[in-house]
Amino acid sequence: GQVAPMTPDQIVAIARTAYDPGAAGLFDAAAAAGIGHGLTWAQAGPVAADESWDHLRHDGATSITYKMTSAPAGDVPARVLAPLLDPTPGLARKRVTLIYRHHQAAEAARIADADLRTAASRAGERRGQVRAEHAAALADARRSADEQAAGAGLTRLSLVVTATVTGRDGLAVARTLV
Repeated sequence: GQVAPMTPDQIVAIARTAYDPGAAGLFDAAAAAGIGHGLTWAQAGPVAADESWDHLRHDGATSITYKMTSAPAGDVPARVLAPLLDPTPGLARKRVTLIYRHHQAAEAARIADADLRTAASRAGERRGQVRAEHAAALADARRSADEQAAGAGLTRLSLVVTATVTGRDGLAVARTLV
């Protein structure tokens, strides 16, 4: 499909409905009528919020956020994110964010070298008894170091998912659906 930069009005509407899913209809109606909604960025946040250890209650809804803590080991199938990106019945809103942070060239070289040393050390730890996972990690590290030496960059990848629910039992539902 086609893409276009979002307008300031659209950004405000997205942010506001993240906190108040019930407001989506009002924003949709304004957009369909070709009129602005009149909110500013300062008004996009929650009217009220209560922060807890693992969730945030805001404007009649509750959100919980999960962060990928480590990259998947091994090959990743092409459609691995499909269930996460598909609509999820029971959630008022779901936001999935992929964050890419590129390493500077010198830092990338240091990381590739360190990863190769670590993988080589682990592969040689058991005096001739190389475990399959260590051999695979060493092959991956060698390939990464070769690619980096040939000019490829290294990128850190993070994944953050926020589920927003309404109702008293919403948080329990969000925990099971994400």
